[in-house]
Amino acid sequence: MRARLFQEILRTLRQWPELEQNIFARAHYHGQSTEDISHSLQLDVEEVNAVLRQCERRLHFSLRNLRQACPTEDFPCAGGDGLTDCLRAGTERAHAPGNTPGNIRIPA
Repeated sequence: MRARLFQEILRTLRQWPELEQNIFARAHYHGQSTEDISHSLQLDVEEVNAVLRQCERRLHFSLRNLRQACPTEDFPCAGGDGLTDCLRAGTERAHAPGNTPGNIRIPA
C-alpha cells in the first residue's frame, strides 16, 4: 500500500509547475526549512509558505479517494501527519543519483 501511495503522490506532483515541485520536494523530501528554501530560491518566506500550503491542500485533495479506500491501519501513511513520513520513506526512489537540493527532479 505504501508503494501505491508513493506512486499516486508522484503522479500528482508531476502535474504541478516546476517551482511548486521544487519547493515541495525541498520541504518534504529534503527537510529544508522554509527560510532555507526562500533563501536558495530567492523568494519571500511568506511566498514559500503559501506555495507549501497550496501544494499540501491539493495533494491531500487528490489522495482523498485513495485514503478512503484503504483503512488507516493498512495504510499508515494515508493519515494527515503520516504523509511527510511516507514521502521521506520514498526518497531513495524519488531522486536519481547525483540530485542535489538545487537539482531536484520528480521521476517520470
